[in-house]
Amino acid sequence: MNLKELDLQDNNIIDISELKNFSQLETLNLSYNLVEDISILELEGGENKLHVLNKLCLNDNRIINIDALRSQYTLQYVNLNRNFIQNFSPIKGRIYREYYGEDQQKLDTKQQKFQQKYLFV
Repeated sequence: MNLKELDLQDNNIIDISELKNFSQLETLNLSYNLVEDISILELEGGENKLHVLNKLCLNDNRIINIDALRSQYTLQYVNLNRNFIQNFSPIKGRIYREYYGEDQQKLDTKQQKFQQKYLFV
């Protein structure tokens, strides 16, 4: 499918396995759901075709494990607030560009992202 943005927030969603069919998805909002398993987001060795995803909102879910995000190098924004995550090592050292409002200085991470990708390969 050629869909670029998908907002599914606040829908009591538990299973996101069918999202693998949205190969052109750049923005995905799954906030305020019941998602526990995000393994479908794993790029290496999985069925995931979400290889252009750059904004991911997963706040206010039931996520415990974020290992699937280890291979998501295209992500520029990730929101994982209010989940049950205890180990952030899969994304430790990553540099994400986040927007907090008009007064907040925007970070230019293109060069830094490339360096981080190189370090994590």
